[in-house]
Amino acid sequence: MIPEVAAAGIFFVLLAAAWVVLPTLFVHRERVEGAARRERQRQVAAERARPAAALPAGPLRRLRGAPSGRLVRNPHDGDSPNGAVPRYFFVADALAHGPGEVRVPIYHQLNPQPDLLRKEIYWAEVAGTRLEAGNLPLLAEAISAELARLRLGGALPRYWFMLPDGGSVPVFARGDAFEARVPGGPRLREQTLGRLRRRLAEYLAPFEEPAADGGPAVLVLGADLRCVRPVAAFAAGGLWLPVVRTDGALVVEEEAQREHRPADGEEAAALLSLRRRVAERLAVRGRVRSPAEVRIEEVERRTAELLRRFLSPPVGRLACLSADGGSLEQVLLPVFRFQGEVLCPGRGDFSVLYFGRDEEELHAQVGVPGRVI
Repeated sequence: MIPEVAAAGIFFVLLAAAWVVLPTLFVHRERVEGAARRERQRQVAAERARPAAALPAGPLRRLRGAPSGRLVRNPHDGDSPNGAVPRYFFVADALAHGPGEVRVPIYHQLNPQPDLLRKEIYWAEVAGTRLEAGNLPLLAEAISAELARLRLGGALPRYWFMLPDGGSVPVFARGDAFEARVPGGPRLREQTLGRLRRRLAEYLAPFEEPAADGGPAVLVLGADLRCVRPVAAFAAGGLWLPVVRTDGALVVEEEAQREHRPADGEEAAALLSLRRRVAERLAVRGRVRSPAEVRIEEVERRTAELLRRFLSPPVGRLACLSADGGSLEQVLLPVFRFQGEVLCPGRGDFSVLYFGRDEEELHAQVGVPGRVI
């Protein structure tokens, strides 16, 4: 009898211990699992808010408040299934780009490495910087922050001077002049972009390798806030007017305004026609003495080849004396006609073109002894 009573007593003791201990274990487990679940939720929220590509420190510190622009759906985004057509536009005040607005294209694509956090990617380019996010509101904040970083005194840069070491100098339009702020250096101000570019080249001469002819490379900040390299430039004295290709047109940055000339698949003819119109207007305004002073220079390779094919064959040759190599020798430059003017390339690669109303004026613009034969 006694063993049965002892066994029953032990059973009741174990049952009472289980009654006390097991709820405590379940509560502890629930607390641990709950804490882990909340930590995972916090990590997931942080991952959703983190852009795919790290942004500069400045914009990240500014990601507060509502964006300074608005999102507009592109009604034609379905025309391109591969994402080549923007799905949205971020529209903001143009400021330095004159009346109207800037429209930053926003593109959409599926994440090539999809996960639970980022199944799709929205991205845009602002002044050469690619911004990405997993959703539109975050990307709008990033674009707004980048615009705030780029704006100086309420204005966006109009141009960027690209330095040989990979750095860049923003150029702002200030009334009737242009201003460049060299990082760690002076504030340069000139009436024309050409003079400002030359002055920057002179300032950098003791510190940098000699730049290519004309000075530092120039990028133009378009109305969509993408930086593009000019296809050519119209130059005369201190004038230097970059020409960019955008939206099926050639656009010349003539100091405070732009002029459009549809390319229509004939970019060479469009460039020559545009140069003549701009040169005539500059002469009327007294910026140059004669339209012939306005030459085309720094022509990109593709456009130069289009010019070569479009102008051929030549109508004559300009025999000139060249001092290349230290000794005088005669060179023959091909002469062409277009819209009542004669012109010739200053170099064999057609990167420079000189103009004149006749052979004598053309010879004067080339600036070396010679004659047309």
